[in-house]
Parts: sequence; structure tokens; C-alpha cells
Amino acid sequence: MEKERGDEKKIPFSFMTEKIDIEQVPCYLTYTTEKTKEIIEKNLHRSPLYTGVIESVGARYCPSIEDKVVKFSDKEKQEILMSYRLAFRKKGFVNWPAHLQTGRKHYCR
Repeated sequence: MEKERGDEKKIPFSFMTEKIDIEQVPCYLTYTTEKTKEIIEKNLHRSPLYTGVIESVGARYCPSIEDKVVKFSDKEKQEILMSYRLAFRKKGFVNWPAHLQTGRKHYCR
């Protein structure tokens, strides 16, 4: 995995935020494989996004891994960011959308 450090100069998104005091922690970049892509494609019927349970649109929409696999099917691999929750510093997690974090664990092994 490739280490991705936080920004040295922390610039807030909003002009209403004067400064950012949150400690910057690194993320780690890795990639999907052909096997990952195959598992995701075989399990699209379990995805709330592809069954119509939720809609994800808008300017700040960050596409889920299954959305990337479908929309960019011509790509060999997709980025996956591993990061740490600040409250649970000792446990890392994959930055999956919340609705997939538990579902994928049980159904898509």
C-alpha cells in the first residue's frame, strides 16, 4: 500500500471555519484486483444503489466501489483508500460506503 499523508497546509472547505485543529492522519492507497471486480459484479443485486433502495447523486457524491466498477468497467483497477477512524485509532477500515461495510463482509467473501 502507498501512504497518503494529510495536507501540510490545512485549508477549510468553508469560509466560516477559521482553522482546522484536527490532527491529520495518513491514509493508505491500494487497488482492486480482477478477483475483487468479479466479486463486486456478481453481488450488484445486493447493493442498495443498484436495487433502487438509495440514490447517490449530487456535487459532493463520492462513488461507491460498485459504482466505480460499473461506470468505469474499462479500467483494470479502482483505488481503495484505507484510513483510520480518529475515535478508534487502533483499528483501520476500508473506506467503503456505510451501507456496504457490514453487508459486504457477510455476503461477498
